[in-house]
Parts: sequence; C-alpha cells; structure tokens
Amino acid sequence: MSQGATTTFSETVSEFEEEIMTSIVFYSLVGIVITGTVAIVAIAIYFGIYKTRINKQINTLNAKPQKMMPPWLFAIIIVIVVLVGFSISITTRYMLSASNANRIPDQYYQATYSFKSYSPDEMSQGYRNNFSIESNAGYTKHVTVENDVKFTYFTRNDEYNTYHPSFIVYVEYIGAKHVLVNGLNGKFLTDSEALITGQGWGGGYSDKYFTVLGNASVECIFSLTVYYYDTLEKPQPKSNGDMDMGEGAVAKETLRFIVPPPRDE
Repeated sequence: MSQGATTTFSETVSEFEEEIMTSIVFYSLVGIVITGTVAIVAIAIYFGIYKTRINKQINTLNAKPQKMMPPWLFAIIIVIVVLVGFSISITTRYMLSASNANRIPDQYYQATYSFKSYSPDEMSQGYRNNFSIESNAGYTKHVTVENDVKFTYFTRNDEYNTYHPSFIVYVEYIGAKHVLVNGLNGKFLTDSEALITGQGWGGGYSDKYFTVLGNASVECIFSLTVYYYDTLEKPQPKSNGDMDMGEGAVAKETLRFIVPPPRDE
C-alpha cells in the first residue's frame, strides 16, 4: 500500500491565488512610492517655475501680469490625477491577474473527464466485477480514513483502456449512525486548483458503501466530497437557490488526489 503523493485535505486558498494577492500588494506599494515621488517632483518643479515668474514680474517694470495657478491648487490637481492614474493601474492589473487565475490552460480544455458512482450490486455486474477493494493489477492502492469515512482508492499506473478507469474509489461509512441516504460531489481541478468540471447528486439509498469509477485523459486533481444522512429529509435550498448538501449530514468528508496521466500502450 502506498500513500504516494496523494492525500486528503480541507479547503484552502490555492497557492496561485496567494501569489496573485502578494503580487498586487507588492506592486501597490511600488506604485505608491513611484506616484508619490512623481507628485512631489511635479509640485516642486511647478513651485520653482511659479516663484521664478513671480519674482521676475516683481523686478521688471511695466511687466505684463502672467496669471498662474496657485501652487496649492496645482498640488491638489496633481494629487488627484496621480491617485486616479494609480487606481486605474491597480484595477487593471487586478483584473488581468484575476483573468489569468481563472484561465484554464489548453491541455485541460482538450482533455476528457468522467466519473460515476455504483452501488455494491452494480459493482458485481459486468466488467466491474473484476475490480476488488483488496487489490487491482495495474493500480496503486491507497487507504485514508477521515473521521467516519474510509476511502480505499486505486490510481492507475498501467496503460489506459476502456475497461480500466483512471481511478477507483471505494467509500465506506464506518461511523455508529444508521445511515439511510448518501450523496456526493465530484470535481476535476487543474494543478492550480481551478475548476475544470464537476457534478454532484444525492438521494441514493445507502448501505454504507458505494464506489466511484472515473477517467481523465490528462493529469489533474480529482476532488470527491461524500455525504451520509440518517434521515430521508432532503436539504432545503437557501434563499439564493444554492443547496448545501452538508446540511443535516451525519458525515461529510473530502478526498483529493492526483489523477496520473495516461500511459500509452
């Protein structure tokens, strides 16, 4: 049994998002220093010109008055212009950074993804009967226990074909509650944890066990959240229409692991 590079972990802010925020803070500080310096230099230059012209008019007989903006008004205008320019610059950079953060690289768009859950009876039918929770040839076995849920999962290390999915996940509720219903939510994520695709469902009558088979034609992350309920009452939608599947669940756990890239035959 190998734990490998796969693991379960709670929801966290992705490293990529942290890098974006760090970059924005850094460039904001740099921008403040630069714009502040520009404003001070511009005001100093204008004040020097203003002072020179005023002195020239005072020392020159019959000099024509030259109207100039008072230094305090010029300073206010410069500060406003600099602040507006700085705000536009930071907003533009943030929008570009956010756009890049949400952009999914081409290799993920060109790939295919699928997964489906099966009851123990369904796993005993057809080609699925060849799979075992004990061992599977061409797969690496991993076992993780998260509170009342045990995940026994296999990731493929052999060549891909129709009858050998990229991963097999056996899910078992090991708690003391008498569970009646289960549900799940599965998502495929990029290496920076951006969502590629996903789906979820619930309401399946539970005998504590179910199995998920899935495929991905590119290396990615698969995130599986499972729910067990001891009641037949369904979670109610919130006022905005969102559904919290964790509401009323006696167990809710998440497994994430790296789906290895397919090997060519």
